[in-house]
Amino acid sequence: MRPVELMFKFMGYSENDSIQNEVCLSLLQTLFGMIKSGEAAKYLMNRINDDSLDSSQRVGYVCNKINSIMPLVADYIEAFWVKILSCNQMESKQMKPIIKQSSKIIDDEIYTILCTQNHFCTEMTQLYNNQNSGTSFNRLAWNILGYGGPTLILIYIDKKQCNIPIIFGAYNPNAWTDGLKFQGDSGCYLFSISPSFRIFGTTGNGQNYAYLNTKNIDRSKYKVGLGFGGNSEHTSFRLWIDDEIENRSKVASEDDTYQPGYIAGEIEGQIGILFIEVWGLGGKQALIQQDNYRQERMEELERMRKVDKKQFFSGFDQAMFLEKTFAHRDHVQEEIEKD
Repeated sequence: MRPVELMFKFMGYSENDSIQNEVCLSLLQTLFGMIKSGEAAKYLMNRINDDSLDSSQRVGYVCNKINSIMPLVADYIEAFWVKILSCNQMESKQMKPIIKQSSKIIDDEIYTILCTQNHFCTEMTQLYNNQNSGTSFNRLAWNILGYGGPTLILIYIDKKQCNIPIIFGAYNPNAWTDGLKFQGDSGCYLFSISPSFRIFGTTGNGQNYAYLNTKNIDRSKYKVGLGFGGNSEHTSFRLWIDDEIENRSKVASEDDTYQPGYIAGEIEGQIGILFIEVWGLGGKQALIQQDNYRQERMEELERMRKVDKKQFFSGFDQAMFLEKTFAHRDHVQEEIEKD
């Protein structure tokens, strides 16, 4: 018998017993209290209520939900009992997210949810937040490009559902690149945390995992922004963070790449973003790679500035200067035509 089932058995319930939703929430609060905040249980309970309209739940069903979508809960239960039975002589070796920077989104409840997922139980470095860095897409892109590790995007919008904040986001296990093509792989996923916890993994039917473009190209389908999912024509995305972050970002409930369902409450279409944060999960080495990337970019820009200045003042080389000036444009056009 697994730890979650054992914990319910310890509380007096077998897998075939039915319990009222209010009692179930109370039991889940006890479980989540072993991690950090018992109040985080409402996000799982809301998920259970979304999937089952019954006023009571079978204990086995609840246990299966916990084990399938919050796999680390079992580890925290084991660690809790080891500590109790050893009279606090043994410290838990269970990893938790390590967060040293302030956050407008991650409170004790959200932190507890993050603790239940393997990918987030590491040192988390805040790469961007719109409160400190400003709501600028160029700043967001600069802060994540070159970072050599996975990233977690968290979004808090200006709407609530049943008086509960709507918080959702995306995970990309790969380093971001700036380009016109979709990037990423099947390890990417979208998720909703509040008001209910859900993960939307890839379906295998599409490969439009992630997209990041900072190039503003006139009359082109390639938009400036960051997205997940959607169609190959770039006319819609499952999650879209626009160049105008706060007012023109959007969500959708289905596409070919990710499992269907609402990621932002029950909202379809435009969203108003209050807070957006990007957290790096790759440790010190990923930050070193980003420093190297930035240094290379600055050196490249400096070389281009010197060359262009020299050629500008040389009448003989003026044609060459103009050719180099528009070389990037021609390269972009070539990419478009290939696509």
